[in-house]
Amino acid sequence: MKKALLITFGVTAVIAGAAAALWAYLFWTPAGRASLRQLAETKIAGAVGGDVSIGALAGKLPGEIILENVTLSENGETWLTIARADLVWRPFALFGGRVDIDAAHLDGARLLKAPPAKSDQQKPRGFELPEQLPRVAINDLGV
Repeated sequence: MKKALLITFGVTAVIAGAAAALWAYLFWTPAGRASLRQLAETKIAGAVGGDVSIGALAGKLPGEIILENVTLSENGETWLTIARADLVWRPFALFGGRVDIDAAHLDGARLLKAPPAKSDQQKPRGFELPEQLPRVAINDLGV
């Protein structure tokens, strides 16, 4: 019994150590932040279409996210620029089914032309709500 507890404790410690190392790598190292920046560019581009370039990712991640020099373009033509986007939120609230945003600010946002039409849109259908929506709270929103 004692041996099983020691093995369980050892495995738990190794998993916790690996998770802490991954956390530190992603949020506190330049290489980790570059990986997160690239992931954000890919996800944003997939959501809006076109190309996305993020000049810098800063802040005390993951609770404070600062994006600088964001450019959205299609076929080499820029349609939106954002000098700075700040987001302060509580990421662990997601475990409780909530999105808690303390502050979201855009500085120097310029819409230069209409966003591109997405080519992979499906046929329109009736509006459907998911079974359960998360609670979303935004305390301070500024543009």
